[in-house]
Amino acid sequence: MTRAFMRAAAGAGASPRTAPVDPAAAHGIARQDYVVTTLDESFRDEVLAHFLALDADERALRFGQTVRDPTIEAYVGGIPFERDVMFGAYDTRLRLVGVGHLALAGQHDARDESEFGVSVEREARRRGIAMTLTQCALAAARERAVETFSLHFSSGNTAMHRIACATGMTLQRAFGEVQGVLDLRACAGGRNANAR
Repeated sequence: MTRAFMRAAAGAGASPRTAPVDPAAAHGIARQDYVVTTLDESFRDEVLAHFLALDADERALRFGQTVRDPTIEAYVGGIPFERDVMFGAYDTRLRLVGVGHLALAGQHDARDESEFGVSVEREARRRGIAMTLTQCALAAARERAVETFSLHFSSGNTAMHRIACATGMTLQRAFGEVQGVLDLRACAGGRNANAR
């Protein structure tokens, strides 16, 4: 998606959405005050800048612990954009304020499992950005026939807890950490059954 499209979609004339987002590939989703789009290799530096700008508490929420700059640099440098799916949320000033990373894995490149991580800078919270990024990732996982969608977060991360519950994940708690797991095969089976 071009920056011109993002600029137009993020402008004051963009109409808000009240229905849940269900993007096929999230090529560009305009909300009232932000735009979500897929990110490719050319956005790596912006993704790095986003993570480096997170304070210690925000880094702990995203990575499960406070991480130093070199660790973040290594993480972003190793993101396989050609395999994984990255989403970015831009505000009306075209600042990258949220990033979602859908990591795909599986036996023999089957990509039957996925893990999702999301971060939203403090000033951009409470706008539904994390939920929108999660919905985009779920849509992308289903599009790629991924079987399992999971995310990890600390037990004190109430925002991610709400998102995990809202998306129907099964939650497993241990040692102050929570793993949310969603069986996309079961979800697809339920939809197919209801369609009959």
